[in-house]
Amino acid sequence: MLISNRLMSSGAMNPSTMVIIGAVAFVLMMLIRPKKPAGQASADTTLSLLGDFSKDAFSYDDSLSRQFQSAVTDLLNTMPKAAAKKLESLQPQCKTDADTYAVSVATGMLKCNEGDYAAAIKLFNKAIVLHPTAELAEAIGSAHQRIGELEEAIDSYEFALDLDPSKIDIRAKVATAYVGDGKFETAIDHAQQVLDLQEDHASALATIAICHGCMGHEDLYSGYTARAVEAGYSEQKITTTVPALKKKFKKTLESLN
Repeated sequence: MLISNRLMSSGAMNPSTMVIIGAVAFVLMMLIRPKKPAGQASADTTLSLLGDFSKDAFSYDDSLSRQFQSAVTDLLNTMPKAAAKKLESLQPQCKTDADTYAVSVATGMLKCNEGDYAAAIKLFNKAIVLHPTAELAEAIGSAHQRIGELEEAIDSYEFALDLDPSKIDIRAKVATAYVGDGKFETAIDHAQQVLDLQEDHASALATIAICHGCMGHEDLYSGYTARAVEAGYSEQKITTTVPALKKKFKKTLESLN
């Protein structure tokens, strides 16, 4: 299918390098994060991932069905301990694909909220085999990207686009993943595909600005930065990312010049 769960291994890194990588990853995730009220994104994402397929979970047993719905309510109301306890007790009682899918997705969202993205990936992979959706493939990609597994993130995003080519925000995430991997020209190509469909897409504009900034194309950097800011992005997010990426990918950039 798509996603392996290996941790990226690139040799020993000194503390300063790890700080740079962490800062870059944080800013890149900020570039693709939707602007929603606090707490809203998690609830919307959980409901979207669960989808219609989960409506049949434990439909053969009213008690188990109520327990699952209660767990989801706890998850949406940011009561993780209560949700985790209920979901844990439901896991050995799963009988149908819908049961396993629903419990795996809900538990995976809990793990994401805890910052345990590796565990979330395992749970989401278990679910996507049973019922592939673009939303779930995107969630797997985002989890991989959070822990620096950029190749796996790109694979997951591309799979999501295979399932639903209309989701241009996912194409924008592919571009940011390539930025994080130092593949600036490829990132520009993907971001441009987004702009071909939506010329004021802020994340795509910011991605292209960052790439040109890293490659030393000052006029293009200034132009795309201005467009991204006009579309609603913070200029500071862009200007702080460029020097960090330049330092991280110094040798790569030198080879381009």
